[in-house]
Amino acid sequence: MKIADIQPALFERFKHILRVNKLSHAYLFSGGFGSFDMAIWLSQAIFCENLQDNLPCENCRHCRLVARDEFSDLHIIRPEGQTIKTGQIRDLSEVFSQSGFEGAQKVVIITEAEKMHSNAANALLKSIEEPDNATHVFLLTENDNLILPTIKSRAQVFSFPKNSAICKKFWNKMVS
Repeated sequence: MKIADIQPALFERFKHILRVNKLSHAYLFSGGFGSFDMAIWLSQAIFCENLQDNLPCENCRHCRLVARDEFSDLHIIRPEGQTIKTGQIRDLSEVFSQSGFEGAQKVVIITEAEKMHSNAANALLKSIEEPDNATHVFLLTENDNLILPTIKSRAQVFSFPKNSAICKKFWNKMVS
């Protein structure tokens, strides 16, 4: 299922953001329903070789590599065990300070961002306080109330609510 079907209103909003070339350096996506898919789609837009009206083609080499989490300038951070450790975030400081391998841009997606250790959250804060135009950060969380207020204040927050019609459709496909 495509992100346009999962979160149609947010998809339209981000299409507009891409078309007017106003993608921010940091986003906090709250609620897990389609947030990872949106972060991947936006990453494809950042790296796409064949943009169409500033939207990703989803078929070029870069788009396919991003979809498979095999693109060198896409960094996905997941919890190691129950937490995202300080070392994981500190390792990102190199990513923030270097230029991309395949181009100028870099993307960091942090899943389950609410599981960041407090020291890790503070280390991340240092990196997003002074953004450069070449790095985009997507923080994904089920509960944005568990995210450091100082991080929230430096990111654009979008809520990804559950879509009951899509849930039913997905469930029906699973059981049939």
